[in-house]
Amino acid sequence: MKSHKYTYGKRVINWRTFVISATILWCAVAGSHSDYDNTYVREPDVFMKPVVVKPEPTIEDKIKHYFPRSWRTMIAVAHAESSMKNDAIGYNCYYKGNTVYTHRVKGAVSKACAVKDRPKAWSVDCFVLQKNYPGRKTCPEGVTIDMHLQEVAELSKKQGLQAWSSYNAGTHKVYLTSK
Repeated sequence: MKSHKYTYGKRVINWRTFVISATILWCAVAGSHSDYDNTYVREPDVFMKPVVVKPEPTIEDKIKHYFPRSWRTMIAVAHAESSMKNDAIGYNCYYKGNTVYTHRVKGAVSKACAVKDRPKAWSVDCFVLQKNYPGRKTCPEGVTIDMHLQEVAELSKKQGLQAWSSYNAGTHKVYLTSK
């Protein structure tokens, strides 16, 4: 014996058909709006893509670029000259005995100025590799590390490594590493 009778060809809409249809419709509507975000603006092609951030090259990396043959020595010279600081400044004075001169005098020796003698400096050494600027009391403004390294690389092509007092004195050797 059958519990209910079904007639083929007739449309039967009962509560089960209505619930299933409504659930499918709700899922479709909710699914189509699920990627909306009213707080943030959606950026195309950003979601789930890795972002690779390259670190800023260090001063050592830049020295390697500008001095490909002698980079180890130049990094050691930079440590000896400025402690690897791009804002380093050195003042040069002419001394003869205890007297300070603003220009070259026979018998006078150029040395680093005492703090009180800096206004009498005949030149200033600037930046990481301490390029000498005769006749200046301050370092030039607006010089980037790349501009400085390019300038001293050209200087080294003309004068060699003897342009740096720490190289001539051998004080850079303390900083040479086996990297």
